[in-house]
Amino acid sequence: VMRLGVRSGDPMRLDRDIEMIREFADGLVVQVKDFVRETTVDSRRAERRICADILSAAVRRMERIHGPQRVVESLDPALDRLACDENLGRVVGNLLDNALRASGAGDVVHLYATVEAGWIRIVVSDEGCGLTDYGHQHAFDPGFSTRREIGGMGIGLALSREMVEALGGEIHLDPG
Repeated sequence: VMRLGVRSGDPMRLDRDIEMIREFADGLVVQVKDFVRETTVDSRRAERRICADILSAAVRRMERIHGPQRVVESLDPALDRLACDENLGRVVGNLLDNALRASGAGDVVHLYATVEAGWIRIVVSDEGCGLTDYGHQHAFDPGFSTRREIGGMGIGLALSREMVEALGGEIHLDPG
């Protein structure tokens, strides 16, 4: 940053610009957190539907975007009897979208969902190249994206984590 100030000929202007960018970024983070809080703060008011239906709808939505037969789903039959918050569909849709974008055009992504000891365990797996150590450490940070050059904004996984935690769950990313 110091070298940029010297190159621009106006280090004070550069400092002001950096501060403006920092304030803008901080404001975006607050807005994203407010959005997540508003959509997940009271899951009793949120629409609840059958879990299997929510997951299958997320798969259909992603196949409309990425092409048919790109997602193989394996759902525990117990999910036909459980009601889930609709935000689960948003989270799974985001995970599937990320996995499909990380995979080759002909590759499939797998969605596994089971009921284990009173919890729903959902696994999305792909054959993409995986993340670097740095990417793995920062994948859930608001604004972090490995697809910035093609329009990635870096809010999907951050929002997904917030929604999952608001619903009382956990989300993990394998280094793959």
